[in-house]
Order: sequence, then structure tokens, then C-alpha cells
Amino acid sequence: MASGVKMNDKCVETFNKLKKNHTLQYCLFKLSGDGFKEVIVEKEKTIDCEDKKKFFENFVRCIKEDYSEKCLYGAVDFAGRKDKEGKTIEKVIFISWVPNDAKMKEKMVHAATLNAVTQTLSVSDALQLFDKEELDEMCICEKMKIALDLDQCSDEQCIVQQMH
Repeated sequence: MASGVKMNDKCVETFNKLKKNHTLQYCLFKLSGDGFKEVIVEKEKTIDCEDKKKFFENFVRCIKEDYSEKCLYGAVDFAGRKDKEGKTIEKVIFISWVPNDAKMKEKMVHAATLNAVTQTLSVSDALQLFDKEELDEMCICEKMKIALDLDQCSDEQCIVQQMH
């Protein structure tokens, strides 16, 4: 990688569990704590519920609660929804999470490594998010150009979306 950071082989294996095998809700990757020399798997969340809409909610909750000051790369199975044309959405969304409160050196290494990470994982679209407010279903859909059918989302989520 251009930044001198290498990617652990387990990252590709874990990402494929999500993208190809559909056995994970989401997965998180981070720079290792030993001088940011490697991108490693931070967390993989196995499927423990039938409602695919919960996958994104669980992903967001995890980032907001546990990583408000740490940079991450994350991927989530954004499924179980319908667009305005009635088509089922089956998409893996890849996010580069760089919170404003992260340390500057971590932000710099994370940014310098992003392109190599997405190439290694064969990710075509990576969202770069910096604020907890951006970790919102409608915000992500807008950035990914996904037109959600609001009648298909959970009651609680629809109330929040209609307030925006």
C-alpha cells in the first residue's frame, strides 16, 4: 500500500463472508495499534436476527457507541428494503469512518490507506463519513443515490426520516 500499511489477509476473508456468503451483518476494520502498520479485522457481527433492516441499525449503533474517536473502515449488508420502484435493495455499503475527534496522525494514515483498502476488497463505492449525524439511513441513501420507499421502513425509522 502507498502508505506503507499492509492489509491483513483475514480482512479479505471477512469481507467475503459479508459480500459473497452473506453470513455477516457487518464487519469493521481498523489500523492496528502498533504504529498503524497493518489494517486488521476489528469486529465481525454474525447474523442473529431475521430482519435484515436491523443490520444497518446495529452497524450504526456499534460505531456511535464504541468508535466515536477512532477511525474505521466498515461494510454493512444494506438489504431488506425496497426502493421507490418496488425493487428489493441488495447492496453492501462500504464506509470510511473518520470522526472529527480522532487523532490527527490516525486520520492521516487512514486517509492515505483508503484507496488501497478499497482496491484490495474490490469496493467500487466508499462513503467517507466524519460526523455521527451522517450515520443516518436517509443521509447514506442520498449519498449512494438510493431512493428508499419510506412505506417499507420500520415505524420508528420512518418517524425519524419524516422529521428531516
